[in-house]
Parts: sequence; structure tokens; C-alpha cells
Amino acid sequence: MAKENKLIKEFYELKVSQLMDKRVWDLPLIVENEDISHVLSILGARNHIWVVKDKEKKELVGVITEHENARYKIYSAWYCTISRRSNGK
Repeated sequence: MAKENKLIKEFYELKVSQLMDKRVWDLPLIVENEDISHVLSILGARNHIWVVKDKEKKELVGVITEHENARYKIYSAWYCTISRRSNGK
């Protein structure tokens, strides 16, 4: 028990930089004006995407998750259904 408490204490003393994975080449990273088809293709293999202003500075603008993807698909299906009904189709 004392060993577990020591490990937990040591963990909480770590800096974020000590935990970070420095392999930037492997991050699901897109610029904020990326085409939606590219976003959806990445979300097919990942559960999130980091959105940045530009790839050089990597200033974070937001994160797109599978949840937003599902919400987008539901909204798109709903919108298409409403559009068809209002056009008499």
C-alpha cells in the first residue's frame, strides 16, 4: 500500500512534457479549413482529430471527435429528409 501511494504521488508530480508523446508525425492533425471529406476519412481510422491554425505553428483551434462526426451524420440525414419533404419529393 505504501508503494502504491508513493507511485501515485510521483505520478502527480510529473510535468506534462514528461508524459507527452513527441511523435508529431503520428498525430491526427489538420488545418482549420480542411475539406470535410478528408476529416471524415481520418475519423474512420482515429477517434479524434486535432485542428490547428497552420501546420507550422500548430496553434490548437479545436478537436473533432467521433461524437461530432455522429452528430454531423445525424443532422445531415435529418436535413436531407426535411429538404426532400419540403420540395415534395
